[in-house]
Amino acid sequence: MWDELLSVSLVSEIVFCPRNFYYRACEGVEGTNKFLLEGVLRDNNFKEKFGGMYSG
Repeated sequence: MWDELLSVSLVSEIVFCPRNFYYRACEGVEGTNKFLLEGVLRDNNFKEKFGGMYSG
């Protein structure tokens, strides 16, 4: 039994695609797409520019 809570995205995976849930929750596989990668890069650039002001 898990001692931690499931994220909302994992709950939706159980409902819509149990196989995807298994891959993400049990196997630890996370897909990366164009939009996710762009967001990570933008966040990193923001942190570099405004490092001390960034609290997130």
